[in-house]
Amino acid sequence: NLENRDTTIDELLKIIKELKHHNLTIALEVTSNSLILAPDLLKKFDYFIISGKSFHKIKESQNLILFSDMIARLGSYKGTIIATEIESWTQMELFINLNINYISSPLLGQSNKKLPSIDYRKITKLLNMSNAKR
Repeated sequence: NLENRDTTIDELLKIIKELKHHNLTIALEVTSNSLILAPDLLKKFDYFIISGKSFHKIKESQNLILFSDMIARLGSYKGTIIATEIESWTQMELFINLNINYISSPLLGQSNKKLPSIDYRKITKLLNMSNAKR
């Protein structure tokens, strides 16, 4: 937990290198459009987690532009982008149109320890959204 420490980029890189040495994957939870971390650091993450709850106001044009730019910048790194807690079908469509292929949402089904089946109509809707962007 590094929240309450002043940590330098070099220290973070050293910590991440040590974790990866133990075959751990590293994710960064993105909660803001501002990517102020150094590119050398962003390159080290295996996953970027984006919560739909953190970006519920992206419908406004300025926020949408900043959000799209942030997704494009994250896409330039090797980490996989994962969207979680998508709250509406409009937001889901936006994430799909931004080429985010890994999405988790209560719209698809409630959280469950087992692998639940997804309603056929929801699968069809997702496929239509995905096909429309092509």
